[in-house]
Amino acid sequence: KKSFTLVELVLVIAIVIILAAAMVPIIRSSIEDANIAKILALVDTLKEACDQYHFDTGLYASENSSVGASCLRSDLRNLSCDDGTSPNWNGPYLSGFITNDNNPYKGTIVIMNWFAYRFDLDGDGLEDRMNNGNFMVLGSDTRYIEQEVAKKINDIVDNNIPDDNWTQTGKIEYYSSPLSSYLRIYLTGGTGS
Repeated sequence: KKSFTLVELVLVIAIVIILAAAMVPIIRSSIEDANIAKILALVDTLKEACDQYHFDTGLYASENSSVGASCLRSDLRNLSCDDGTSPNWNGPYLSGFITNDNNPYKGTIVIMNWFAYRFDLDGDGLEDRMNNGNFMVLGSDTRYIEQEVAKKINDIVDNNIPDDNWTQTGKIEYYSSPLSSYLRIYLTGGTGS
């Protein structure tokens, strides 16, 4: 009977390990690219929905993925549900409820309808868009949004903004701490500078 020697088995196992190790960066890059595409598609969808809501009602929407897929908290679901307080509401403005599953990092998605925070949209070091409008906060509850991923999103969205302080300028702002990370993404509206 012919069988494999210990050296042959070790050699085969070593080759399999080397091939697997070579595949890890490729797989990770593919996952990152898919997450970036999902976030950019979400931004486009929400921007369009917020614009249409504002066009119909003259107001800026709120939407919060953490309140569940229902209209029980319609005050936090302006794009999905009519809470009775928005004149000329002609929605729903989304094809379904925004849930944490829409976030590739499985965290919350919050559409804010005010600018307590400000954006430096043109990268000149001065904060712009201080009045009403919409921005999205994309949180990370179970997986950390890595700085490299945030930077790639920033480069796509803010391709004309100087790179000196990319985490705090332009339409994408990135915040991280040892426990969490999130992106703040400008969607629409606001006036003044």
